[in-house]
Amino acid sequence: MRDVAAWQVKNGYPFSFMTEASIDLADDAELLELMDEANIVAVFIGIESPKEESLRETKKFQNVRRWGDSA
Repeated sequence: MRDVAAWQVKNGYPFSFMTEASIDLADDAELLELMDEANIVAVFIGIESPKEESLRETKKFQNVRRWGDSA
């Protein structure tokens, strides 16, 4: 992301980007800052089931770790 951000700055921001990410992206302040510098203008965040059992059944362990027991 550092390289993309530097390239965008150097070239006058010729591109804007969109991406998909997990909600725990919000825990990484440095990455968020770099995404802003890289001109990432939108982030799609999917909404998952609030039921831990459903998350485990669909192997969405990254969403269980934050609020439930470790997978």
